[in-house]
Amino acid sequence: MDSFYKGQIFDTKQKLKNEFGNYVLTEKFNPRIRRLRKYQVEVGCNNIKCDFALKATCRVGCTYWVVRKIAHAHTCSLDTCESHFRKCIKGFLTVIHPVIAIDATHLNGAFKGAIYVALCKDGDEHAYPIAFGIGVGEIESFWTWFLERLREAIREVTAMLFVFDRHANITKALSLEVAYYCSDEVLKRYATEMV
Repeated sequence: MDSFYKGQIFDTKQKLKNEFGNYVLTEKFNPRIRRLRKYQVEVGCNNIKCDFALKATCRVGCTYWVVRKIAHAHTCSLDTCESHFRKCIKGFLTVIHPVIAIDATHLNGAFKGAIYVALCKDGDEHAYPIAFGIGVGEIESFWTWFLERLREAIREVTAMLFVFDRHANITKALSLEVAYYCSDEVLKRYATEMV
């Protein structure tokens, strides 16, 4: 879904949250919860100068949620943030060994899901985190999304080696991107050297 509209209905609060999370990723902004009640949710952009706002409510005794108000006008800018990302990418392209270790771990507590990470070593043999992402779980579609974003960021690197734990979903996602696979022994040796 690309956008919300007034009167839009969601079966559950969780479906509304998931759709809003996808919207935030698509529109590239940091959300801020303005009001969170049992039957009402109001969110906006974290930048107080931005006009974006979304309000959804649920009637008492019902399970469905309805979007009551939506203001799509994002007035905030990502130029400053993207400038910093360009510097990180430039650093990666100049001093990093072309061996990238990728993995994911499950999140516990209030926020469920998985965090995806990509690490490599810099010129001084120190761990250099190059990417991270958060998804619903360790599933193929999220691995594909994560690796596509990684490829977009470091597109100038042609010869790379990915080290991973041979998780079936990583293998499927990587087969779309590269044709290199590593054994568990290489992963263990690389992980030992990283510490």
